[in-house]
Amino acid sequence: KYICICGGLSLVKYFQSRMRDTFGMKLKHNLSIRILGKPILSVIDGAVKLATRPNYITGKKLKYSYGIAVDRILENVDAAKLPKKYLNIHTFTDTISGTKTVSGIFSPFIIKNDLVQIGEPTVKEYKRFHLSQREKIIKIYCSKQKDPYVVSGEPLAELPVYFQRNY
Repeated sequence: KYICICGGLSLVKYFQSRMRDTFGMKLKHNLSIRILGKPILSVIDGAVKLATRPNYITGKKLKYSYGIAVDRILENVDAAKLPKKYLNIHTFTDTISGTKTVSGIFSPFIIKNDLVQIGEPTVKEYKRFHLSQREKIIKIYCSKQKDPYVVSGEPLAELPVYFQRNY
């Protein structure tokens, strides 16, 4: 119902006018624009709280989804969610099991707009494809989509994972 603007910029009449013209009561957003009596003090108050209370901010809403690229057995892949010709390029036959497998499936561990608590780790379990597999390079991706089905672009990071024998 409201937009509360604060800080030094909120004192500028042009900025106030643009906010009303873009989000005001007579538009589709139908929001009431509120300007604090001493808007600069709200910024100072927030800075002081952040500096004096280490746990002032307890969580953060993320603007991207984060996940890793995984290989899935073809029968466990929803082909309707794949881009055209994706299966032609990303399907291979596993040399040990002989099963048809699709690579590059996005497996999220954080979803866009989810609230992540600061200081609490995100844990997700994955299994290796075979007991004989000794290592895997984990590639971490981010996406602007809330629920991507395949990875796209370059990975943010790569992490080698080494497996113990027969575990």
